[in-house]
Amino acid sequence: MSTVDIETALPASLPIGSASDVSRLINTSLSKNNHASKQPPVKFRVLFQRPYLQRTLVASVMNLCIPFEYTAIAFFLPSILSQFLGAGVFETIAASLGLNVLFALTGGLLGMRLAYKFPSRHVAIAGFALQFVSLIALALIGHPQAALGIGLAVLMLGTWLFAEGFGPGAQMMIYPALSYPTSIRGTGVGFGRSLAGIGSALALFVLPILKARFGPDMFWIVALAAVIPIVFLVLIRYEPTEHDIDDENAVTPATT
Repeated sequence: MSTVDIETALPASLPIGSASDVSRLINTSLSKNNHASKQPPVKFRVLFQRPYLQRTLVASVMNLCIPFEYTAIAFFLPSILSQFLGAGVFETIAASLGLNVLFALTGGLLGMRLAYKFPSRHVAIAGFALQFVSLIALALIGHPQAALGIGLAVLMLGTWLFAEGFGPGAQMMIYPALSYPTSIRGTGVGFGRSLAGIGSALALFVLPILKARFGPDMFWIVALAAVIPIVFLVLIRYEPTEHDIDDENAVTPATT
């Protein structure tokens, strides 16, 4: 629609000059939108340049390690419970669902409250630490025979799910989304999700081999996926919830 058409379509009751003012505003807005749509695409390497390099490292480690250990527990949970409990298929599935509802859901609800009270970095470290303790305990318990050992093993599985609910599971989504401004957020989040897919695929390939070869000692290896992110979070003290990332005035080289 041209400027003349806009002026003709506007009500005649508008004050003199209003139609031209409105049309000028519309044309200005359209020109801005056209200019925005012609901005050059964000280049991938911007994620590895200052000030985003350290944030990308933390987010990358989390996106690789979290799916790996999640697959080890959540995906193999029925088979793990079957070994611990010596129960049938129905009992194993029921126990798996019960653990997820009792511990994972509770942890997720707790995470919603923690998000408003504590820094995301601290919550992530606490979650990884609790998972590390749970995995080490599972490795030490091995194949429990007594009722006390079986109960402790199931409790450790539940503790891991609880920690996943409030810690790593939630923070894996927060870090990439709040580490980059809007102009490169899609690239950052997409890169993180691709690494998460790699972590999951690697786990599905490696973990059955480790489980068949090492049995419960597999948890010693899986525990590395919980402690490695802690190291990066301690060394790189970036807090994604500390401020509005879109307020940063840094100009990335890839968009200039």
